[in-house]
Amino acid sequence: NGSTTNYGINVIGAVTADSNSTLIDSNNITVVGTGVPASNIGIWIDSNTSNNNITNNNVSVYGTSNSQGIEFRGAAGTLCNTNLISSNNILVNASAAASVTDYGIYFTANTISNIILSNNITTVGNTTGYGIYLVGAATTPVNNNIISLNNITTIGRGPSNYGIWLTLNANSNNI
Repeated sequence: NGSTTNYGINVIGAVTADSNSTLIDSNNITVVGTGVPASNIGIWIDSNTSNNNITNNNVSVYGTSNSQGIEFRGAAGTLCNTNLISSNNILVNASAAASVTDYGIYFTANTISNIILSNNITTVGNTTGYGIYLVGAATTPVNNNIISLNNITTIGRGPSNYGIWLTLNANSNNI
């Protein structure tokens, strides 16, 4: 629990150092953010991370700002690829009227050839909720990912809620 940026598990690589082949299996992960944190993330896999397996976890994120259940992010020159996210229960629940956006699974920037399979995803947001959100940029695509057999529920108190959203250089993904 905290009042700034909060993480349940953070696996991070760098341009010169990989963080590969990590197994995150059968954990109960709860992140509770209070105040006005920058973000709350249950599991964050970041930059130069490949062949990681996130399976059979219960991820609950309760926040007052932007919150993600599981986030994968590469960067220019560092991929986040060939990872498996399977059979997880993900709940992202905004607890304050000021909450901006909630994401069950969030992929951005050079996140390529990953598999999102058989997860139960629920977002309960005050403004906007996304079950699965894929967003690239001009030089950092989010391509060739497989999204299959997921149960997605977006219960929003706000005007917009989406099961799966692809935008900005998110190409050749298989849903």
